[in-house]
Amino acid sequence: MGSSRHDTPSNRLIAHNARKTRSAKHGIPWEVIHFEKFEKYFGAFEREMFLKSGVGRKWIKENIS
Repeated sequence: MGSSRHDTPSNRLIAHNARKTRSAKHGIPWEVIHFEKFEKYFGAFEREMFLKSGVGRKWIKENIS
C-alpha cells in the first residue's frame, strides 16, 4: 500500500477500497498482509521503495507470500 505521514493503515485501506486512491483503484478489494511501523517517515519511504524494487519483490516472495 505504501507509506504515509498522517494516515493510519486502516484509514488508508478504507480509502484504497473506496477507490479514493487513483493508483490503487484497480486492485480492489485490498487487504493488509504485512505491516511495519517506523519512527520517521523517511525510513518508511525508503522501505517502501526497497519493497517495490526487484530485490524487494524477491524478499516479499520469499518472506511473506
